[in-house]
Amino acid sequence: MGISIFESGGLSVFGKYWKGITLDTAVAKGTWTTPGLWAIDQETADTPIVSYRSTGDVATALTTAPLGQDNTTSDFYTIEKFAAATGGVRIKALGENAAVTNNYVIESYGGQADTTKSTAGRALTEIYVSQHDGANALANIAADGNAWGVRGRVGGADVSLLLLDEDGDTWQNGTIDASRITSRGHVDFAFDLNSKTSGQSIRAAEGIGGYLTLMAFDTGAASVEIARMAGAADPYLQIGRDDTGVAVNAITDMLVLQAGAGASNEAANFGLGISVKLGNAASQVEERASMDFVIADATDGDEDVSFILNLMRNGSMVQKMKVDYLGNLLLTGSGNTGSRINTGGTEFGWIRNYFYMANFTQLAASTFMHGNCFDGTLTSITGTSSDINCNIFEMEVVTQNLTQTIGRVVQVEIREPVITPGTDTITLACALYIDGAPTEGVTNAAIYVAAGNTNIDTLTHRGAALGFFAATPVAQQTGIAAQKINYATPDLDTEAEIITAFNTTNTAINALRTALNNLGLTTVV
Repeated sequence: MGISIFESGGLSVFGKYWKGITLDTAVAKGTWTTPGLWAIDQETADTPIVSYRSTGDVATALTTAPLGQDNTTSDFYTIEKFAAATGGVRIKALGENAAVTNNYVIESYGGQADTTKSTAGRALTEIYVSQHDGANALANIAADGNAWGVRGRVGGADVSLLLLDEDGDTWQNGTIDASRITSRGHVDFAFDLNSKTSGQSIRAAEGIGGYLTLMAFDTGAASVEIARMAGAADPYLQIGRDDTGVAVNAITDMLVLQAGAGASNEAANFGLGISVKLGNAASQVEERASMDFVIADATDGDEDVSFILNLMRNGSMVQKMKVDYLGNLLLTGSGNTGSRINTGGTEFGWIRNYFYMANFTQLAASTFMHGNCFDGTLTSITGTSSDINCNIFEMEVVTQNLTQTIGRVVQVEIREPVITPGTDTITLACALYIDGAPTEGVTNAAIYVAAGNTNIDTLTHRGAALGFFAATPVAQQTGIAAQKINYATPDLDTEAEIITAFNTTNTAINALRTALNNLGLTTVV
């Protein structure tokens, strides 16, 4: 072993062994080391145990400012205890305030890098940390314990910038600027995701069937999926979980925005699984109802679209309403009352309405079946002094000045019900059936003709033929015939004969009036 002592008081030691170093009061004398090891025993001293200096070349101006023990201005690398009583180490790289971009560099050369990406993976440069039990046995790092970190001087204070804990989770006080971030576990963050550049994207796993989910905490159910971005033949974004088999209004109803090849783009709304489909293709999500915009003519600039409302019945989608591009409305109903339109008392329809009820087969036995039924209650308010009409037929007809013959102009036409009888017994069949007449009015009638002639082809009064003056007036018919015979030769040449003929005719008219009233017809004199 060789020792060189310099005029300045410095000491240089050569060889494998040394014992005491006393020329520098910062280093206390020690003991001989085990052969093959280099050791310096600092005993109870706390100053840097090793100090690398470059006197005359390096002048950092740093003495008391750095953390830990004081330094000289020519120190550029020192090693010291981190804590006086418990040990640890603090390594300082000290440099001048110069225009350089690196001040402390650790380099490693050699080896062959491991490619394993797991807890068993190794690296060419490693930092190893562990706790111990104080009895020469290693101990695990505490749960969520910070194993590695970076601190810096920010805003006049020393703060943590980056932390890595025992789970491999990282925390940083700032943003991540990376071309690509890959996580095989999960990323916990308490910051906003801001896209600083237009055109950036969040992508699901590549390939058909790959997807990305958004999770949120649901009381009583821990974290649940509330959104999914999935790759498919028509990729889609789903908000809410798959709603297969859930109850009405359950939390698993979903919104789906699906990108397709034009004709099959679609979107499903919340609630009952209602979907809006823009195109003719079948929906690729489960539907309970759909509002479909069906393209009838896809010619650019000349598109025609119809609107269709479908509702689920017995597990199958059934069309209930259609509005075509011409404005025609088709309602399709089923049940004991067929189609029903409830207007809430507001005006219904407009001029030139055409209501068509498609063929309908009764689904279950019932005491009645209606093709169309107008039912409800009208309640007047104080001040109504004119008419109260449940239904009014008041169309106007304008004919053209053409050489033509119009067969008939009719306000209301009632046609014969074309009946295809089975083995049933039909007690009564008629084109018009009046259940009864009101009794609350001063004048009551089942049919009231306020003005105009009443032209009846054949009138049957409960099975008995009613001729010109029939009913009981059959006798009157005979009486009139007798009068006609008496005056066959024009001999109404006396006042008495004229009076007799008038009285006979008046009696016959009164008898006819009584008979018509008995039939429920009201005559006005």
